[in-house]
Amino acid sequence: MRPESPSSPDPRIDDLMRRIAEIEKRLGIVQSPEALDRQSHQRRDAREAQRISAHPPVVTAPPIAPPRAADETGVFEAIVPPVAPAATPPAVAVVPPVAAPARAAVRTVPAFNLEKFIGLRLFAAVGALGLVIGAVLFLKLAIDSGWLRMPPAARCVSAAVFGFALLGAGEIARRKISALASAGLSAAGIGTIYGAVWFAFSKFELVSEAGAFGLLAASSALGIAVAARANLLSVAIVSLAGAYLAPIIAATEDPAPIVFPSYLLALVALGLGLSALRPRPFRPLRAIVWWATAVFGTGAAFGAADAGQPLISLAFLGVFWVAVHAELWHATPGAPRADDAPPARATPWRKARPIITTFGTTMWCGAVGVWSLGWTAPGAVALPEWSVTAALLLACGAVALVLAGNLRALVDIPRTDAERLGAALMAQAGALAVATVALALDGSAQAIAGVAIGVAGVFAGRWMNARSLDVYGLIVLALTLARLVLFDSWASGVAGPGSIGWAFLGLNITVWTLLMLGAAAGWGVAGALLVRRRDPGAWRSLGIACIAIAMCVAYGAFLSPIARTEALLVGGVLLGGAAFAAALALGSTALSILAMIALGLMSSLTLTHVVRTAEGSAWPWAIGGLVLSRWGMVMLLAAAVWTAGCAVMARWARTRAPHWLAMSTLCATGAAACCGLAFLAPGTDRGAVAWVWLAIASGILALHLVLPRIALDVIGLTGVGASVMLWFVAYALGDWNANPRPILLHHGLVLALAQTAAFALAAIALHRRCAITTWPQAVPIAAGVAIALAFAATSLEVRRAAHAWVTDPTAQHAALSIWWGLYAIGLIVAGFVAAPARQGKSSVAVVRHAGLALMTLAAIKVVIIDSAEVADLWRIVVFLGLGLMMLGVAIGYAKVAATLDRSAATPPEKPG
Repeated sequence: MRPESPSSPDPRIDDLMRRIAEIEKRLGIVQSPEALDRQSHQRRDAREAQRISAHPPVVTAPPIAPPRAADETGVFEAIVPPVAPAATPPAVAVVPPVAAPARAAVRTVPAFNLEKFIGLRLFAAVGALGLVIGAVLFLKLAIDSGWLRMPPAARCVSAAVFGFALLGAGEIARRKISALASAGLSAAGIGTIYGAVWFAFSKFELVSEAGAFGLLAASSALGIAVAARANLLSVAIVSLAGAYLAPIIAATEDPAPIVFPSYLLALVALGLGLSALRPRPFRPLRAIVWWATAVFGTGAAFGAADAGQPLISLAFLGVFWVAVHAELWHATPGAPRADDAPPARATPWRKARPIITTFGTTMWCGAVGVWSLGWTAPGAVALPEWSVTAALLLACGAVALVLAGNLRALVDIPRTDAERLGAALMAQAGALAVATVALALDGSAQAIAGVAIGVAGVFAGRWMNARSLDVYGLIVLALTLARLVLFDSWASGVAGPGSIGWAFLGLNITVWTLLMLGAAAGWGVAGALLVRRRDPGAWRSLGIACIAIAMCVAYGAFLSPIARTEALLVGGVLLGGAAFAAALALGSTALSILAMIALGLMSSLTLTHVVRTAEGSAWPWAIGGLVLSRWGMVMLLAAAVWTAGCAVMARWARTRAPHWLAMSTLCATGAAACCGLAFLAPGTDRGAVAWVWLAIASGILALHLVLPRIALDVIGLTGVGASVMLWFVAYALGDWNANPRPILLHHGLVLALAQTAAFALAAIALHRRCAITTWPQAVPIAAGVAIALAFAATSLEVRRAAHAWVTDPTAQHAALSIWWGLYAIGLIVAGFVAAPARQGKSSVAVVRHAGLALMTLAAIKVVIIDSAEVADLWRIVVFLGLGLMMLGVAIGYAKVAATLDRSAATPPEKPG
């Protein structure tokens, strides 16, 4: 094939022009018809020029033909070079021009003209109102003054004739001038005719109720006919207003039940018919007819039901629903073009009005229909209330399938008014299904049916991959749960949580409990169906949320003021365990957080209850000063669940995000706290509890050497610190000297030495394996607390020994001072011994400084307190001994310090 000539028509140009036109249309760029026609001519001329240049004519004459003048379109022909006579022009395939896409006609919206509005519309309305008021006032004045000496019938007929004359003048004005010019005259004529009929009925009693009603209806029909002929909205509004007021003006006693509903339906047909056939200008009649029918139709429906004719009410409501939706259906435009894009912005008010209308119509018809059946007099034809919603359900579903059956709900966006109307009817059908079940059943059957429908909706949605059914099922489940919690728990005939039911393990089981468990099962099944495919994204998160709701509802089912508190706390702990298990199975962070919240709340409530009530009900056994109450058993169970959660999250932390480490640390903290607080019961020995806390903390510190990632070292050291605080309360603040145990076997001393050993061993282990230390500052803190604790405990024991061995207070104080000095020397020596191995470490210097400070404190104590009341000889001995001790410390300190300085000044040897 021969390549296409560079100057041949390019179809991409036409495609580009089409796209530019579409962009201009979407951006709202509206051009005048003249500009559009000029652009069309330019594109046509450009294509013609390309065609001519691509297919030059063959010229046999040798001279060069001069360029011809421009034709009427303004396009010049190309200059043709001379061609040899023997040359044969190559055959060039003629490419037909690509037709430009047809553009929709641009409808220009006339700008608002205030002058025309005032001169035509406002003055016409005010003039019509003035004519009516003037005519009525003139008739009243003439009657009161006796100017009109004519019978009442002649007066009314004269007024009616004047009204018809105004209608005739309006018709002449419409033909000679315009329709707007006749609006005021026609509206005034209809109003005058209404006034004549009203005077004939109420003032002169010339006609009966039925006659007045017929005349008013005929006047309204005449006005609507005039409005339809002249396209006058104002006349139509006046006519409909008079038509709706006619039954009030000409009210009759005990009319037939079918009369008023039939009359209203006739007005509905007139108003909606004009709105459908001539939307401009009669579209506002839809709202007028709807609201008028809603006001007067409610009374008509109740009146027919009260008269024992509920079928008339239902027929009236059904015909009205069909008429409204038929007009809405007729008003929807046709299908969109293939290149129409779905709307990106929110639905404007013009498109939202039909949706609001259909929702309001269905809701009004359903509510009035159900209330009418409940209003029915005894002995009348009785229909079940659910028949109303069931009929509306079928109607909404059928129309929705016709209008929007091709849409995938919650996936496809409605692009036309018909599809939007169908989508609204689909939503109404779903709501009516729930209402039908609720009306058909009673009590617990409603809750059971609601759960069944919700689960069935989610199951069908997963089966057909329709998210709309998923949402529908979840909405039904939510409504059912709301009913159980807000209504059935206290106000319905169902035995609620406050009723006495079956006692089981301290729980109160009622019918409401079983219904709540059924709702929890429904939420759980729905969540399992949503997460079964393991699809990532929001839908899987929705399924996990359903499972979390199921767990909370299951626990809430047992909440009752009659149930035992410890049973409810155990249930909350088991809820946390179930949440941890579900989190492990689904890999959900949300369920793990739910488990931690449940466990934390139950643990806090348990501790609060114990502290508030000071209840000391013990378990059957107590050993070693420990008393385990039933609250302690709850805390131990919570500790076990916390431990399981810690294990789960520590396992996940190996392959998942780092935040799982923080969550596992939180679980470990909860486990340690619950395990320690489990033994805090009235009557428990604090020293025994301190031993338990020390054992738990030591186990956690040992476990940290195996699992260094969970920050167990900080938890363990905190536990040892809590044990030290309990030791301080139990022993240091108590009477240490009153303990009958032998010297160096005091319970507090043994416990303090064990705590010191725990701190020291933890500091040594963490120092040697600094890579596994979570918080480096914990090592010096642990060492410092160990030194201080050992000093305090041994000082108390030395004082107890001095009190036991000597009776002289001076000797007792001296013994304590001597121990302080020896302890200070030990700190100084330990600081110097550890200095070569830890050069440059400030912690060693702190130990030496602490020893020097303690030595100074001991010296001050000796000088001020110990030697204050002793004999001179003993005072001399004390000062000599203190001086020799401090000199020895100074000499040793200077010698060792010089050695350390020389070793520090010697540079280390380089290898090799």
